[in-house]
Amino acid sequence: MPGQAQIIRTVTFFWLIAKLISYKVWLADRLYPVVPVFDFSANLPGYFHTMLFCSSILLLIYLLVLPKNNGAILLLIFTELLSCLLDVTRWQPWEYLYWFLFAIIAAYGKNKERLYIALTLVFASTYIFSGLHKLNGGFLYSVWKVTILHELFGIPHEAGKNLLVHYSGLLLPIFETAAGIGLLFFKNKRLPVYVLIAMHLFILVLVGPLGTNYNVIIWPWNVAMIFLLYLIFIKNNYGYFNAKTVLSGRYAVIILFWIVLPVASFGGCWSRYFSSSLYSGNTLNMDICFGESEVPEEIDDFRAKKDKHKICDGNARLSVLHWGLQELKVPPYPETWYYNRFKQEYEKKYSTGDAAFIMYAYPYRQKQLAE
Repeated sequence: MPGQAQIIRTVTFFWLIAKLISYKVWLADRLYPVVPVFDFSANLPGYFHTMLFCSSILLLIYLLVLPKNNGAILLLIFTELLSCLLDVTRWQPWEYLYWFLFAIIAAYGKNKERLYIALTLVFASTYIFSGLHKLNGGFLYSVWKVTILHELFGIPHEAGKNLLVHYSGLLLPIFETAAGIGLLFFKNKRLPVYVLIAMHLFILVLVGPLGTNYNVIIWPWNVAMIFLLYLIFIKNNYGYFNAKTVLSGRYAVIILFWIVLPVASFGGCWSRYFSSSLYSGNTLNMDICFGESEVPEEIDDFRAKKDKHKICDGNARLSVLHWGLQELKVPPYPETWYYNRFKQEYEKKYSTGDAAFIMYAYPYRQKQLAE
């Protein structure tokens, strides 16, 4: 596939930037607890995490220079998989996408038609399910009304109570989903690509220094998606996407992980992060609420200054989301089982006293983890 080296270099460059920005999440020497998949890996020395991180950085640099080395790509895939098994917090949407893109290049790189179809499936799925996950009240409230209308454009909260203004926010996920469908079925993909590029540019304004200046880790990811959309669907657009070919069995793994399982995520049977649920507004969060006990001194700097949703009823509050974003530059993995594991590792690392661990999501229904 002409331009394959450009695609590899693009993924490699922005993956490298993301890993350098979030370097603390790839190390064990930090305040935020390491949350392993398996209990036995919790006993591994910290230098093992560091070794894997350094190996990944070196492999990414190597692939920037020599992008068509399939051996280096396979070694990077294995290194990243092993590293992510040591800490679930590393299971970020951009990590999952980059990892899969390299796996696809390793599997289909020698056949330009199969590679193009595989990439089309992944990118179309990303935007289709990202849009579908936003069709909820949480997106309309926290993303549309609060973040976009009020924080970005300065529109008063009262204006958001107008039904037309309120529900017009659904146009954003509808356009995103439609553009994803266009990637699948339009032979000339320029229109959906331009719509998606405009969306990424808007996101960069929204969360960048000119907007809310929030979640720095997704800035390079949005720039990467702009370049990849151009390289794959405009510069190297072959225009063929045969349904019979897709259903031939050659793409069974991609269909499973990017279509079947994302559908299952709506029933809670698969990870929302691995189903492109991005800024959907109904993400599961957890706060640590301190009663009479004090916040451990080491992590007191991460304590929240406000509790606008009254999660902790006026007691000292530590948002796990803000802790992750401040120290690691990444959010926590938003699943119940992750927060249970996080609680276990937190209790090993810090004295909990009468601290309570409260999970919640829009409309801020709360559930306390068992003591």
